[in-house]
Amino acid sequence: MTATIRDVAKAAGVSIATVSNYLNETKTISPKTRSRVEESIAELEFVPNSASRVMRGQRSPVIGYIVPDGLNPFFAEVARGVEHAALKAGNVIVTCNTEGDPDRERKYLTALAEMRVMGVLITPTASVTAQLDVLRRAGASVVILDHPSEGSSFSSVVVDDIAGGRMAMNHLLELGHTDIMFISGPGREEQVSNRLVGAELALEAAGRDPRTLRQLRSTGVTPLARAEVGERIMKLDVLPTALICANDLIALAAQSSLARHGVRTPDDLSIVGYDDIDHAQLAEVPLTTIRQPMYELGNRAASMLLEPGDGTPQVEVLMPSLVVRASTAGPRSDARTR
Repeated sequence: MTATIRDVAKAAGVSIATVSNYLNETKTISPKTRSRVEESIAELEFVPNSASRVMRGQRSPVIGYIVPDGLNPFFAEVARGVEHAALKAGNVIVTCNTEGDPDRERKYLTALAEMRVMGVLITPTASVTAQLDVLRRAGASVVILDHPSEGSSFSSVVVDDIAGGRMAMNHLLELGHTDIMFISGPGREEQVSNRLVGAELALEAAGRDPRTLRQLRSTGVTPLARAEVGERIMKLDVLPTALICANDLIALAAQSSLARHGVRTPDDLSIVGYDDIDHAQLAEVPLTTIRQPMYELGNRAASMLLEPGDGTPQVEVLMPSLVVRASTAGPRSDARTR
């Protein structure tokens, strides 16, 4: 039989009101009484009814974490940073995967508002300012994660993706590549757009026309959609000598798909990824990539959410770094054609 608050009070030798004060932190109780209540809760395996507290207008200890691509290990590592900060503060995380779909995103935000969560961390796929404003008016804190929010009234923790795009392009230019393709994908439009901007700025700084940068877009976030990138590259009359990919999953899928057609990395084609997930280092041809401080990104965002300060929007910018591995080398003199 499930223990009740009455059972806890009886076991601890205190009133029901005292146990209620302990659970809801409405009044201070002595350390000795607190210890007796905690021992009784543990002994009886009592589970407080958080739903009833929410119904009385209190906030849930839940933090919503909304991501555009739940299959990407990048977000799992960010979540690890979020969880460490949240659990330390006594909160729990609910992860919502939008799969890059703005309608799913809006539905999740509505559901989290109805749950009266204490806060939301979000990497948005679209303009959801209205829904975020509703959450904030309802008393929830909001922090934008890994997404520029210039001019926004929301705090954010971001990685400088323009700098990351520059790093990727400069690395390939220094190796001597001139025919480069940028592979984007759905779900993180603002971040990917900034990486492209950075790559184009690097081309311009090198005295080259940014319009010469070829582009291709992955049609989805599934493994099959990512692998299709390689198939589409093979249909080109002239293959590029290097790829800059919007994330490591696209880069690794393209590398595998192209290898099945006899295109060797980096002998025939160099590949640069973005994120530096574990698979990047463990791949058959370890991937050159732009490392994002994933754990720090999540941990700082959660800390900012839990310590909102005076309400003035804060922006914290983290820097990426280039990690050179075996997937990049100078271009061959004999370009592959079809």
